Amino acid sequence: MGWKTVQIQDGSKKVRWLLALAEEKAEQADLDLRPQNFPKFPSQEAFGIAIGAKRPSEFNNWFPSDHDKPAVSNPRVAAIRTLARIFGFAPSIDNDDEWERWWKDEWASFLPSEKARFKPAQSATADEFKKQYRDALTNGSLNFVALHEPAAQTDAIEVNGVAADPVETADGPASKDAQGHETPVQAVRSHEASTLVDPIATEKGHLATKLAANPIEIAHRPTIKDRRKIAVGPVLAIGAFFLVLAGAVWLWLTTPTVDLVRTIDFSHLACDSQGNKLDNVTLVDDFTVTNFLNTSNTLVRTVELRKPTYSVEAYDLNADSNRKVLAIDDDTNDEHRLQSYAFVVRNSHVRIRWVWTNAHSAEREGTAVSGLGTWRLRNLTVNYSMPRDREITKLQRRPSECVPSGNTISCPNLNTSATVEIGWDWNVWKGCSK
Repeated sequence: MGWKTVQIQDGSKKVRWLLALAEEKAEQADLDLRPQNFPKFPSQEAFGIAIGAKRPSEFNNWFPSDHDKPAVSNPRVAAIRTLARIFGFAPSIDNDDEWERWWKDEWASFLPSEKARFKPAQSATADEFKKQYRDALTNGSLNFVALHEPAAQTDAIEVNGVAADPVETADGPASKDAQGHETPVQAVRSHEASTLVDPIATEKGHLATKLAANPIEIAHRPTIKDRRKIAVGPVLAIGAFFLVLAGAVWLWLTTPTVDLVRTIDFSHLACDSQGNKLDNVTLVDDFTVTNFLNTSNTLVRTVELRKPTYSVEAYDLNADSNRKVLAIDDDTNDEHRLQSYAFVVRNSHVRIRWVWTNAHSAEREGTAVSGLGTWRLRNLTVNYSMPRDREITKLQRRPSECVPSGNTISCPNLNTSATVEIGWDWNVWKGCSK
């Protein structure tokens, strides 16, 4: 399948109608047809990420909001198949032959064939597709596939709160301190990379030959033309300097910058009558977007999930605070799974509630902020509440900017997109035997 693309008749009308259903912006008669498990998305950007668009502009190129405008490019087949899975009209068998049969025999109203990339094989209008989809909603024949309900949590200093055990990275296992405790390691990988351009090499032999054939006159007086050439160098250098400076200033102003207040409720950690640990923690992140040129309406958080004994649930407090946010499965292999969550930016705030279970059972714990991508963290404040007669006994690790005061840790002027980690020892599990 790879990067193969396909042309969809009335593709923009069809896909944006489905998106309107998912964003709850469609006509009420259509919204009333949706079942309880119908997929929901907080924004177009989140929906684009879910089906595999690399950037918001790519989704708009595939499906322009102005239906009268032609698509700039055709969507990839992989994206269309993912879309069909999300909205419940995908085959149960996932191979090329079955997909081709499926489109032809079952859902030709959406796409008669994946092989018709330049001219649709037959008529498949938006009205025909909407009618068939409404009928499927009515008779319950759609099979919605959740993007990915998270079933595990990050190891060590987890991405959005506290974790129990250090993980092993490509650089080796977690290190140990003087007391023999394992030091948590970063759990989120950076997906950013820089590109270097090699200069064009000068053919030295050819240049030497030209100099020998045309020796330079020592007593040469520069002409007006020569003086103009001499002046070009400094002008270009000054222009390049200001161009780079302007680019740096623009990047600083337009890079989304946030302040984060994190509130962690450890008060429910306890031991039952048999000595088992009751490990349930609620964490609320309140991001405030501070730079005035930011126009993004979605914040995407990335977590690395490892152990099946950990679990996490995410809730968007700017959207439906009682409905779990589905994770977007970015990368899967035998050892770990990276997942991204998209959250709404509303009134310059992103508000997220995380509920962690069985993830804070170690004598050494911590909290970390990472997975922000290109967003920059300016100030961090961590507030926490503890069970009665329990406390953090010692802060083991924190950035030099972080200052503890009571049940608050303040980290001003961080100005970083890198992971910020704070670790501690505590006595919260004192008396537990298991």
